[in-house]
Amino acid sequence: MNSALSTAEREALEMANMPKFRARPVNKRVLESSGDMGVPKVPKVALTAPVEPHFHIEERLATRPKPVAEEQKEEFHARPLNEKILQQPTFIAQPSNHALTQPKTPNLRTRRRAAERPPSPVEEEIVPFTARGMPHMETPFKEKLEKSAAMRAAHVTLTDVCNLSICLFVYIHLFIYFI
Repeated sequence: MNSALSTAEREALEMANMPKFRARPVNKRVLESSGDMGVPKVPKVALTAPVEPHFHIEERLATRPKPVAEEQKEEFHARPLNEKILQQPTFIAQPSNHALTQPKTPNLRTRRRAAERPPSPVEEEIVPFTARGMPHMETPFKEKLEKSAAMRAAHVTLTDVCNLSICLFVYIHLFIYFI
């Protein structure tokens, strides 16, 4: 016999084992009241009335005497237009008899120095392009484990490292001190 239950059977078992829902009776006074029972009613706050700010400088300006120039303003009156201006052109361009201005380059020292110095031969060496050969894809990559003769000859000891670190320390502090 199969012990696994289907989803529908499991839901039916859960619903059968669940306690039955029973609502409490509603208090008739809560339904008949106009919101006085239960949650207390919060009174509405009156709306904020806009008020102009009152600055102290407005009082001081009111006590000052007004300048006389403001009271006696002059009105603008335009002069009458000269009618001859509208009848003919006011300016007629005529060709000039003067020669055109010829630009003169300034006499700079750099030109004199360049003239005194012999020209340096600039030879550009043309190097022909040569591409590297294609790597052989058939042979796998092999790392070169051989050390060069210089690397084998350089045997560094602990005292050499200490001496080098002390020299660097002194050099850095002297560099910072003199800057």
